[in-house]
Amino acid sequence: MRTSHPAAFLGLSFAMVLLLAGCETKKERARADSLQAITDRQLALTTSLSSQKDSLMRAIFESDSLLTKIDSQIRTVKGLPAKKRVKRNYESPLEEQLVRRKELSDRVEALVQRARVTAAELAESRKREQELRGKNDTLQLRIEDDQRIIAELGNKVEQQAATIAALELRVDSLVTETRVMGERYYRAYYVVGTEDELIEKGIVEREGGANLLFARIGRTLQPARALDPELFVAIDRRDIREIPLPDSTKRYAVVSRQSLDNAEVGERDEEIFRGQLRIPDPERFWGTSRFLILVAK
Repeated sequence: MRTSHPAAFLGLSFAMVLLLAGCETKKERARADSLQAITDRQLALTTSLSSQKDSLMRAIFESDSLLTKIDSQIRTVKGLPAKKRVKRNYESPLEEQLVRRKELSDRVEALVQRARVTAAELAESRKREQELRGKNDTLQLRIEDDQRIIAELGNKVEQQAATIAALELRVDSLVTETRVMGERYYRAYYVVGTEDELIEKGIVEREGGANLLFARIGRTLQPARALDPELFVAIDRRDIREIPLPDSTKRYAVVSRQSLDNAEVGERDEEIFRGQLRIPDPERFWGTSRFLILVAK
């Protein structure tokens, strides 16, 4: 049996100790490196989280400012429900912003409802407007039709007025003609004078009788064949019922065609009379002639 040398054994033991010590050192080192890496990672994450938190806070503040502006604008709208904000302590700005978002959401919802009601009212108003426009169009058509009828009636009235004016002129003309004809028809003429005066004027003529040396026996007075109305007194036989005589005490002879049978006198001898000459029936008296010739005796 071979016996080991103590020195060799000690050397081997030391070597093993060193080997073991080296192994432990490597593990510790690796562990330390791993710990350091974890620490560095956590530090980096902490730094990133802090940065993200700052960014989030800035975003929250910016969002809060925007919400404040929006809320301020919405509050200017009349008719929205007003809610008093209750002061309270919030655990974080995020919680406050969530609450304010909820309030703003309620206001926006009220604004939306308001807009819907307004839109419905607007739609109803437009519908009513369309109905009124339809009625107005119908009314306008009716008015235009009435205006057309009125214009046609106006034209007819003007035509009828022109016709009436023409008829009035015709009637006036007929009235004038009738009056003139009436005046002519009812116009009569008389003259009173001595035989010589009437012969000189050419109103009467001596006719007939025997032509003796010194006289013409049996001659009579007769009206001239052509009588001038200007030599007579014109009267309206409808109004004059009595012939005025210069001297009612004298005797007068009727030389014209009228007959004393159709007159009233004081005294009468054939066609010679005395006194007033009254005419009770003008038609019968003047029917034979419009010219009455009276010769004073």
